[in-house]
Amino acid sequence: MPKNDRISVSVIKRLPRYYRFLGELSQQGIERISSRELSDRMKLTASQIRQDLNCFGGFGQQGYGYNVAELRGEIGRILGVDRQFGTIIIGAGNLGRAIAMHINFDTRGCRLTGVFDIDPALEGRKVGELTVLPMTALEEFCRRECPLAAVLCIPKSETQQVADQLTRLGIKAIWNFSHYDLSGYEGMIVENVHLGDSLLTLTYGLNSLIPRSEPHEIERKYLIFRPTEDELAAIEGIKRTDIVQTYLSAPENGPMRRVRKRGTEADGWTYTYTEKTHVSFGDRIEIEREIDVDEYDRLIKESLPDRPPIIKSRYVFTYKDQVFELDIYDFSDEYATLEIELESIDDEVFLPPYIKLIRDVTGDRLYSNSELARTRLLIP
Repeated sequence: MPKNDRISVSVIKRLPRYYRFLGELSQQGIERISSRELSDRMKLTASQIRQDLNCFGGFGQQGYGYNVAELRGEIGRILGVDRQFGTIIIGAGNLGRAIAMHINFDTRGCRLTGVFDIDPALEGRKVGELTVLPMTALEEFCRRECPLAAVLCIPKSETQQVADQLTRLGIKAIWNFSHYDLSGYEGMIVENVHLGDSLLTLTYGLNSLIPRSEPHEIERKYLIFRPTEDELAAIEGIKRTDIVQTYLSAPENGPMRRVRKRGTEADGWTYTYTEKTHVSFGDRIEIEREIDVDEYDRLIKESLPDRPPIIKSRYVFTYKDQVFELDIYDFSDEYATLEIELESIDDEVFLPPYIKLIRDVTGDRLYSNSELARTRLLIP
């Protein structure tokens, strides 16, 4: 296959995808495939696939398409999976061991021959079929085994020094997981891997999916011992309201739906319809509107049969300028819940000294009101 130094990095980075998809096709018993069919599977255009493969020579036949096994073999040779380059891992911590144990080097052009670490406590530990060696043995090992590639799973502060040492020892390629961008090594192939960058790409997508203009509800929730009537009466400025909360049927993966009847017999009742979507730990999108009693009665008919209405008394009070909502449920004589809405999930919460805390249950689905409607249990 002709070498072309002007092949773009984006084309090179797509080659492993071609290799992987063609392997899956081969396992399914598919012997040939057109560029159009391959494009549908890979979510690329047929033109893009043809352009990528033409960088390395002619593949496929007009009216026939690609022979799956032959094309995979050719791409494998381009990627060097048949070469078995000697490879070592520097850093036998959690990440280094995971890479050694769960990545099949042999099918990706590498042969793992050694694992090294500076920590004496790890020396002699088995990682698969290999034994962790001390860094002091690295030079002699490289002189004897002549590895060409190294995987760095070491602290950022040590990366440059170790990379310099590896260069002197004849290493020609580094797969770098150290969160330090290595560069400037002539004749050295460096692949800097930042797992955090990949995660940030994911959160970018989530951030785009969940508009900031939506009304968010950020709160913390605590399981507490149920206060007595006298203890509640002693809280300055406390106000009580009664709530009947009913959960409604909802489409799969759709928002949670509920209706709420709120007030007292003396003051009268108000009715609301609410949709809630979980976003992240302690963070939800809440859309709520007031409804009349007729709409409330209509919606009640959509109630979930396995979730009877929750009946509770809510006590609202302020402590150190923070507003708390304490819910006492009709099904628990021992326990209650305490909630507070926040600007940020990281805001400090000042729990009142008269609250007998059991634990923080923020984000625990067992303590969501919709789940409590089903279980009728507050478990300490």
